[in-house]
Amino acid sequence: MKIFSPFRFFCRSPEKEKIKKFRELERMFGEDPEMVNNLKVSWLTERGNAFGGRNEFDLAVADFQEAIGLKSDCLPAYFGIALAYYQKGEREKAFEVLREAPEEMNLHGSVVLRKKDMLADWRQ
Repeated sequence: MKIFSPFRFFCRSPEKEKIKKFRELERMFGEDPEMVNNLKVSWLTERGNAFGGRNEFDLAVADFQEAIGLKSDCLPAYFGIALAYYQKGEREKAFEVLREAPEEMNLHGSVVLRKKDMLADWRQ
């Protein structure tokens, strides 16, 4: 079974689709709350990227913000918000988001991403 399917993101209202996906993840992995939370964060970040790719920046920002609400060190979500603002022409807002982003992202107690590395990749 696929957990992420970009083609299914836009079949329903974004909120209904999110509720359905979250319930599905809770059914599948309910015994591991950390796993459920990380999967929700990944799903929201992927959907935020999909919205951004369709120039639906407000929906993208909402998903990225929710992902950050679930995992405050989710660097891909911070970069997603910054990119959405940048593409909307709100450059100062984009840079402010990057300044506020945490220096590292941890997963299961290990550093998996560093802001300085993401910035280096982003500038290329």
